[in-house]
Amino acid sequence: MFSWRVKKQLFYFGIFAAIVFIVVFGLISLLRSSPTCFDKKQNQGEQGIDCGGPCQSCVFSAKEPIVLWSRLFETAQKGFYDAAALIENPNPNFKISSFKYRFKLYDEQNILVALKEGENFLSSGDKLLILERGLRAGERTPKRAGFEIISKIFESGQKQEIPVKIIDKKFSKQLFPEVKIILENTSLFPVENIALQIALLDESGNVYQVHKTKIDKIEGEARKSVVLTWPFDFKEPQNIEVYFQQIPRI
Repeated sequence: MFSWRVKKQLFYFGIFAAIVFIVVFGLISLLRSSPTCFDKKQNQGEQGIDCGGPCQSCVFSAKEPIVLWSRLFETAQKGFYDAAALIENPNPNFKISSFKYRFKLYDEQNILVALKEGENFLSSGDKLLILERGLRAGERTPKRAGFEIISKIFESGQKQEIPVKIIDKKFSKQLFPEVKIILENTSLFPVENIALQIALLDESGNVYQVHKTKIDKIEGEARKSVVLTWPFDFKEPQNIEVYFQQIPRI
């Protein structure tokens, strides 16, 4: 049996141990942060690390880009055609940082007569008009254009608005058809490397001509006129759609 002195020492030791346990447990609870969408842990009903559930959607659940239309267009040079497609990224929180695509032209017998590949990017929730020039069809006459995305890379990120707005757009005929577009930089700083594309629509809403150009720079709080011309005649459009994106400098 323990002596009275030993029992007393054990009693005090037990109280001390209990106090230490309570203090340590309290400190751990205090220092332990609540689960967040940025703690690099899958700890609050998330589908992946810091994504899904209460957090933003996971990359692997991003929706596929949508091809709204694809067309081929005759050019002034016999045997050569342009091909265009309008695509949309339906994801508001995921950009396509890089994608590779392929145009295919087919004749009336569904025989492949021309092919061209390219690479581009697409911002979150944005549309992009892709135009490839000079597809050579040789002696055959293509009747339709196919467009496919070969590969793509999704990255998390919301749409970055370009501080450029369209002030005016007009179609006219001088010697040849032309479209004049006036753009305005709404920021204080220059905006550089703007890739601009346009589509001309008829009264039924069908695209029958396209064009593209590049704008090197628009100074801060300045306007810039852009004129696009065609070397052959066609009818006046019912509507002009304008698309543009800022090409990052490498």
